[in-house]
Parts: sequence; C-alpha cells; structure tokens
Amino acid sequence: MASKKIKLIIGLGNPGAKYDETRHNIGFQVLETLAYRFQMNFHKEKKFEAEFASDDIEISYKLNKKIKVPFKESIEKIVQEEVEDENGKVNVIEKTITEIKTSYKKENQVIEKVSKFKLILAKPQTYMNESGRCAVKLMQFYKIKPEDMLVIHDDVSLDTGKLKMAFDSGAGGQHGVEDIIEKLGGNKKFHRLKFGVGPDPGGDSRANYVLSTFPKSQKKLLEETINQAQNLIQTWLIEEDYQQITL
Repeated sequence: MASKKIKLIIGLGNPGAKYDETRHNIGFQVLETLAYRFQMNFHKEKKFEAEFASDDIEISYKLNKKIKVPFKESIEKIVQEEVEDENGKVNVIEKTITEIKTSYKKENQVIEKVSKFKLILAKPQTYMNESGRCAVKLMQFYKIKPEDMLVIHDDVSLDTGKLKMAFDSGAGGQHGVEDIIEKLGGNKKFHRLKFGVGPDPGGDSRANYVLSTFPKSQKKLLEETINQAQNLIQTWLIEEDYQQITL
C-alpha cells in the first residue's frame, strides 16, 4: 500500500506573549485559524523546536472539468437515382435519405472528489531569523520534499489585505524565509503564502512597524484576509488548478 501524502505548513512568527497579534506574527494567526478549521490542537514538541499539530485530513470538493460528449444529428439529403421500368426505359427519380452523423461537443462536468493526506502544522519556537531549524528538522523526520511545504509569513511589500502565493522565489528580505532557504542549502523550491502587512515604512522604522499590532481600524479587513488565506491554503492542499476549484 502506498504511503499517505504528507503536507507541511509552517507559520512564521516570534514566540512569547509580547509578540502576539503583531504584524510579524501573522503567520501564527493564519495557522491557528487553519488548525481551528481542521479541529487540530497544538502542543509543544521540543525535538522540532515548535508548537506542533498533526492529523489525517480529508477534503471533499468539486472539480469543474470539460469533457467531450458525443451527439448524433440527422442530416436529410435528396439524391437522384436511375430506375429502369418494365419497358426498359430509364427514369431518373429523386428520393430523400437520412444520414446519421456523430459529432462531439465540450460540456462542463462537475466531479466530486476527496483528497486524503497527513497534515502537519508548525509554529517555530525559535525567533524568526532561526525558523529554518524547525523546518529542516520536520522535513528530515517525516521525509518531506520542499515542494510539499508551505510557509506562511508577513510581507511589508504588499499592502494589508493583499495575499500572494509564491514558489521557488527569493526571500525578499523576510528573515525567516532567508533562514529556511539557507538551512535547505539554497533550495527555494517550496511554496509560500505572503500575507501583506504594508505599506512598508522603510528604513529604521520597519523593525518597529512589523513588531507592532494592527490598528483597530483594520480589524475587519484582517479577519476577511485571514479567511481568504484559508481558501488559498485549502486549494494548495488539494493540488488542483486554482481556476477549476469550487470550494
């Protein structure tokens, strides 16, 4: 029997109550919401240096697929035929014949599918710039390929409320991602969900900005974006074309 697919999702942040709900810890917030959706509970796992949750997951979904459907059409034709009568006279008569032609057309078909896999969620309990230690320990222990890992992190280059999926791309100055790439020996072939926390104040203000909390005026926007992030993550988990999925 083939082993069950394993998916690893790591949310980046800093451990400790003083960092709760800061912009830099949005990866933790998104992961906690995901754990609630899948009814998974975190516990501290020293060997992974992480708060850790794991469970077997099933996701039911509908896939819209175009299929070729055969259909038959009747085509009536008038043909001439020579007929010889009893006196040997040849007469030309017309008669109608019906031909059946088979053609194909494309139709949308809704297919119900179920995706099954083992899901691992982790919040590194090192500081942000050492996140790679947790990622590598989990990948080595569970023999997870980089392409089966999704890292969720803040991104000051995106305005708050914006989300972006990325694969095989540079860290863009995000220190947690930089450390993961370094610990993987420069391998960038893992997936990332960038959660916008900008606009970027730039310069010396950036560090204080990402370590501060979101203003109350952005509470509703933040909740909506976290919910949108859940749908993107679920789409990544079932590995189908984003445009075809009906969640």
